[in-house]
Amino acid sequence: MASWNPDSCSDRILRGGLGVPEPLTQFAQGMDPEATELSILSIAMVAIAVLLASITLIATIVTQRPQGMTLFELPLFSWSVLVATGVWVLAMPVWLGNLMISWVDFRGADALRYGNVENIWGQLSWLWSQPMIFAFAIPVLGIAGEIIPVAASKAQRQYTIQQIGIGALGVLSFGAFAQPFFNADVSDQAVFVGMGLLVVLPVLIFMGGLADTLVKGKPKFSAHLVLALISMIGLLVGTTLSALHVSGPAIGAIREIDSDWLSGLINWLTDLQGTVIATAVMEHALISSLIASIAGLYYWSPKIFGKKMNNNIGILAGLSLLGGLLLSAGSNLINGFLDEGDAVYLATP
Repeated sequence: MASWNPDSCSDRILRGGLGVPEPLTQFAQGMDPEATELSILSIAMVAIAVLLASITLIATIVTQRPQGMTLFELPLFSWSVLVATGVWVLAMPVWLGNLMISWVDFRGADALRYGNVENIWGQLSWLWSQPMIFAFAIPVLGIAGEIIPVAASKAQRQYTIQQIGIGALGVLSFGAFAQPFFNADVSDQAVFVGMGLLVVLPVLIFMGGLADTLVKGKPKFSAHLVLALISMIGLLVGTTLSALHVSGPAIGAIREIDSDWLSGLINWLTDLQGTVIATAVMEHALISSLIASIAGLYYWSPKIFGKKMNNNIGILAGLSLLGGLLLSAGSNLINGFLDEGDAVYLATP
């Protein structure tokens, strides 16, 4: 009778994964195929769960509105969730398709290309790269848009513009087309570069509206206000780095105008492509989203837990995450300016 061995199971998980850097190819060849399949299955289940949850949220927001409320009258957080989940519903099936292709090839006697362990991650990494990474940060705007007007005791002006800003971020963060594994030149193409440059504008416009509300209101200090501001600043820095990361090809397009004074700047900006600045962009988007989630938890804690949470602990948590962001993303930013590649582990000696 077959029995389950927890030691064997844990060892199998440790020897799994979706790909191993090339210097460790010998280890990659010794990976347990069943463990790799287990990894593919597990993240596929997570992706399906995200997809189903997104559909549920969209249906809830659209159908459970109060009678007479239009979509453009939704609270900013609900609107941001509607936009974000809309992008996820469009992108996740593509990502699952990448995963399925890898799995089918991996199951073959000899993996041709897509199922090679060193290639699987390359086909999936676009989900965590720009511009798609910003799709997971869209609710940051909605959370800040709910918290700051209440903290300032001032109604948000230009509400429609704020909603347009959230919608624009959703459009500019759809990245299922940006798959370097299948199109190595995608980072030089006009759509990718244009989206990378423009993604900062919705965040900047949204922050301008929030700043106007703060200045004209009477802000009351709270943990959720501090956390919301930190998350917005972090997201603004991330989108700015995104624009910087893709600006080389954009400026290179006007090289013909004056090749003398632009050449040095163009070469420097072009060198930033393919560096760990891409990782810094990802870290800003994800950690800002995490900080915003804590801000929302504090803001809605009376409704969730029936009481307010401790302000000092919330601020300490936010500052701890901010410190981690500065250390991690800051070091990647510096290394990016020093031309360290984002695939440094793939470099052969």
